[in-house]
Amino acid sequence: MLFVQPQFVFHVVSTTLFLRKSFFFNSSRPVRRVVDFFYLLRKIGNSFPKHVLLCVGFKTKPVAPQHALLESSSPVKRHQNKTCVGAMGLNLIERLGLTAVKVYLESRLGLSLRVTCYVAVGLFGTAFAWRRLQQRRLLMHSRQRAARKLEARNAAVASFARPTTEQLERFRHIAFMNIPQLLIALQRGEVSAEDAVRTYIYLACAAQQEFNCLADVMFTEALSHARELDRILAETGKPVGPLHGLPISIKENIGISGTDSTVGTSGNCFLEREDAVLIQVIREAGAVPFTKTNVPQTMLSFETSNPVYGRTSNPWNLDRTCGGSSGGEGALIAAGGSPVGIGSDIGGSIRIPCQFCGLYGIKPTSSRIALAGSIAVMYGQESIASSLGPMGTSVEDLAILCRVLMSEKQFRRDPDCGAPLPFNNDEFASTNKLKVGYYTYDGFFEPSHSCKRAVLEAVEALRAKGHTVIEFDPPNVQPAMEAYYYMLTADGSGQFLAALRNEDIDPSIATQLSLNKASGWIRFAISFGMRRILGWNRMASLIDCLGAKSASNVWLRQYARRELRRDYVRRWKEEGLDILITPGGSLPAARHGTTKDLSPSLSYTMIWNLFDFPCGNVPITLVTDQDLALQQPRKTQDTVDRIADVTDVDSVGLPVGVQVVALPWQDEKALRGMQELESLLPFTAGDDLRKRFVGAYTTSSRVSL
Repeated sequence: MLFVQPQFVFHVVSTTLFLRKSFFFNSSRPVRRVVDFFYLLRKIGNSFPKHVLLCVGFKTKPVAPQHALLESSSPVKRHQNKTCVGAMGLNLIERLGLTAVKVYLESRLGLSLRVTCYVAVGLFGTAFAWRRLQQRRLLMHSRQRAARKLEARNAAVASFARPTTEQLERFRHIAFMNIPQLLIALQRGEVSAEDAVRTYIYLACAAQQEFNCLADVMFTEALSHARELDRILAETGKPVGPLHGLPISIKENIGISGTDSTVGTSGNCFLEREDAVLIQVIREAGAVPFTKTNVPQTMLSFETSNPVYGRTSNPWNLDRTCGGSSGGEGALIAAGGSPVGIGSDIGGSIRIPCQFCGLYGIKPTSSRIALAGSIAVMYGQESIASSLGPMGTSVEDLAILCRVLMSEKQFRRDPDCGAPLPFNNDEFASTNKLKVGYYTYDGFFEPSHSCKRAVLEAVEALRAKGHTVIEFDPPNVQPAMEAYYYMLTADGSGQFLAALRNEDIDPSIATQLSLNKASGWIRFAISFGMRRILGWNRMASLIDCLGAKSASNVWLRQYARRELRRDYVRRWKEEGLDILITPGGSLPAARHGTTKDLSPSLSYTMIWNLFDFPCGNVPITLVTDQDLALQQPRKTQDTVDRIADVTDVDSVGLPVGVQVVALPWQDEKALRGMQELESLLPFTAGDDLRKRFVGAYTTSSRVSL
């Protein structure tokens, strides 16, 4: 007779039933099958006939004679007996184990336990193999879709005709104009919209060859749109709008009719999209969207790489990432392939590429620019608000776009857009002295020496100009970071995992995928080991925030977030601050493949998404040999610190900047602070880089498309 120790069976069954109840949706499919098997055993225990229980020695409380159970025919008594047996189903498995299963099968079904086990294992194995075969088939299908999408992108880029030497000269002349100069020339008819668009199509194709920064392209549609603008200007003598003929690149997740918004997943390839509200507004203003730019897979990473379009590199150093998730925008603009672009930001996705690529960019208050029509992975997640914002080579570029985007037109189209606050040009153009707070270390993650130096140089320049500068101590950064992770993963990362089902997984999101897929007890074990054995409290506290939460717990954390935000605003107003200057990021551009373990280093950007403060990046300087000589190993020396220390090595020549933060709805004040810094510390290295690339691209012997 096959017999299993009751204590062993009890512990296995009770553990698996607990896992099913608590972590079912976080478990892998094979684990779910095992849990379901033990769950079935429990159900079998609830339905065992009474005489079988007694035959194998099971005694109930109170103990009833065998004949009383067998002879009871009253419906009431039968119901009472069933209730008693059902309540003790788990106790049955504890006392009898597989012996009861054997008795039930032989007495009622006439089956041998050995044969039944063989059949069950065979069926389970067949079902498992069939499921794996289906998964492989779906994975191959997704790879084919991604390959077709990549082939279509490459064909569109290759189809652009190689320009003549005469055209290259004209391209160089147009590319060397800044945006205000280009807009004046376009509105006066000195430069045709078609020539401007063709110039940047060519430069974007050249940058694509080196940095792989493009996603879906719409070159044919853009040229057609530009010709129409030229026709209207020739017939009426009036430009279509303030952005007449200006080419603009767009982040891949923003919907444009006739293009895909894949967010780096094959499941979103070849799906029809409509124009986002933002696209409708800039087209009415005369702008010409001409290409979309690459993003990370699911956009929840700050390394731009995905299985559909591949990995994007940094124009400053090909071994470094351009950041993310608006990394394609950052690389394209930094290389001179676009005059200005639009990105999105939920944790630093505009500011990190600007920090890594030496650009200016702003994350507005979440409702200042309409989000309708932009694609996301976590639909309905509103605890951490996302923002759309411009990226460019000067603060004036950002202001030109903000004047158009922060207008009545978007409020009429998107009822979810926030307060209808048009751009306040008086605030932006004000010459009043500012009171500026600053900090170089937030107490959560220590930035590189070069990032600290950028802040100190910025505040010294402001002080020398007559602005009041004081040090600001940011309170409660660790609780704020925990709240960010807690609320962003409140659904147990269910939508994030669903978006990656039957997909190839990019290495840049491997760590967060593994942690989010793991069962709660596995995450608990990892967190316990980090905290109690390794002393890595910072990482352990963030891992503890993952997993599904109840609505009550989410509400409590949202209340805690509100109190943290009130504390910041209270201290801000007590000091009478206008703006706050912080490091633009904790590191210069990271090496490819390292960002998957560097998420805790984003505290300098994530916290302002949590509180929904407008903030922008201003490039200040380059990493120097002296920065590396003064750089000390970080104190914690957990995995994040070690990778950060390695990131600093050989980082000489990479750009670093500062972040300018303002109170909610005071976006113009943040832009004004950024413009003040730009005038005091112009970042000429970025202009030199773009001119070098444009000069190389417009040399006939340099690039052949």
